[in-house]
Amino acid sequence: MAVPSFLWEQAVPAYVLSLRWSGKPPVHSVDVVAAGSPSLDAGGPILMPQEEVLTFIEKAPGRVVTNHLEARKHCPTTRRELLQELEKAGLLSKTLIPADGEALVLEPNR
Repeated sequence: MAVPSFLWEQAVPAYVLSLRWSGKPPVHSVDVVAAGSPSLDAGGPILMPQEEVLTFIEKAPGRVVTNHLEARKHCPTTRRELLQELEKAGLLSKTLIPADGEALVLEPNR
């Protein structure tokens, strides 16, 4: 059972809702989320676990770039695992999963 995440329960919904319902288009069209399910050996997650990452991507108003993946013990989620979960949830089309060292060039909304 995951420890409740203050980040998801408090800050993220307010941020996403402010973008979605402000009546103004977002200044940007891309969010970045640490998707590796980071945790410490002694305790639970230190950022959003994978189910909350998927919810964030679902609720985000635009595309989402994932990072902080495959960092040995610290962030165990692999790109392949994330890709499979995104496919199951129907969220792959709005998510970018860059390779290590890959540079992304993103065009602004027009």
